[in-house]
Amino acid sequence: MTQPSEITFLANDLDQIATFEGRIAVFLSGADGLDLAARRANRLSQGAIDRFAHSKQFDEMKPGQVFSLNFPSGMAAEALDIVKLPRRPECEPARAAGVALGKIR
Repeated sequence: MTQPSEITFLANDLDQIATFEGRIAVFLSGADGLDLAARRANRLSQGAIDRFAHSKQFDEMKPGQVFSLNFPSGMAAEALDIVKLPRRPECEPARAAGVALGKIR
């Protein structure tokens, strides 16, 4: 039997984003705007999230899909997982996002 991934939810302490060691997930609904956590991660990674949000690859992603940016500059994280998901998602895309994040180790 496979071992389930250990998931840790932290309070929204934006100062921990720079020093957190592990994987960080941010959710983007589109290139129209970033939430507070995504803005902080974007600033730390020198605009990598914003550049990706305006890319053709992001436009081609379906809701619930994940793009991993490994070893983002300016952060101690091993990876920054960018999830395309509307602000108020339907049940199916939200589940797909959870499954996609769970498969990544």
